[in-house]
Amino acid sequence: MPAATSSVMCTDQRRALLARQVLTVGAHYVDITADLPRLQGLERLDSLARGHGATSVLSVGLSPGLTNLLAAQAKKRFDRLDRLDLIVMLATGDAHGRAAIAWTLDNLHARFHATRSGLPHPVRAFGNRRGLYVVDDGRTLPAFRFPFPEQRTLADTLGVPTVNSWLALVPAAVGYLTALAARTGTAHLLRNPSVRRLVIRALSTAGAGRARCGAVIQARGLRAGRIRVIQLSATGQGQNAVTGLVTARVVRHLADGSAPPGVHHIDQLSHGDHLIAALGADGLAMGEEEIDVTTGRQLGPSRVAQLDARPDTPAHLPCSSPDST
Repeated sequence: MPAATSSVMCTDQRRALLARQVLTVGAHYVDITADLPRLQGLERLDSLARGHGATSVLSVGLSPGLTNLLAAQAKKRFDRLDRLDLIVMLATGDAHGRAAIAWTLDNLHARFHATRSGLPHPVRAFGNRRGLYVVDDGRTLPAFRFPFPEQRTLADTLGVPTVNSWLALVPAAVGYLTALAARTGTAHLLRNPSVRRLVIRALSTAGAGRARCGAVIQARGLRAGRIRVIQLSATGQGQNAVTGLVTARVVRHLADGSAPPGVHHIDQLSHGDHLIAALGADGLAMGEEEIDVTTGRQLGPSRVAQLDARPDTPAHLPCSSPDST
């Protein structure tokens, strides 16, 4: 361990023992977990990391990770940022890791808290939806509320009073069926070990890992005395590939010695602009446009996708009732 300069954790650990050991010897630690309690536990190692001159970077990957970087870029466009909507687009034809699939299945019927006006607000997974218009082929995908952890961490690191996160599945039919399962209680069948293993095995071998995925960030706030809405987006081929690109860039950033000691989420790194530029050079398609506040339509050309700027709508589905939250 003393000879290592950086360690990357790619699986969720119940305890932060390994992270402690890495930081204690002065090595850097990168964690790609999407589990909020684990992230909060790793945040508590900040004093340890600083004391040994080591750096730990959290929220690394597609979500959290790429979403955080885009959110940090969006904040720079405003004098006051009031709201962030984070949407993650995933394809069912992608080859997802078993741990990522298991985490997603565990959260299909989750009740959690989003941040609204600076306060925790109770919501539930797949309880509300928004529309994601994909410009390239004219599709409109349903984006359902989902407990990605950065909706909580970004409220603190960027000081944004309202943050929501959403999941859009490709094709759209899969999103609607998943929402139906979550709303009717069918998702509870996944607690059966045999059913769970079958679903995880099927989803983990369903694709070749090259399906398109991405992140879209819509930000609303005050700029030059006016309320503005802008949208930033980034897409790539394969969730695992995108996660690998973001992780590799973070490790290279740590290797150059410019990151300060301590525990930081990726959006807190001072070289976020360089990371975004480098990921664009790596092949991720980047887009930025301004959205008309009144009509919800884009004011300029979009290269990737457009998030519906209208208010959130309940996920009305057959055999289900609207989400009261």
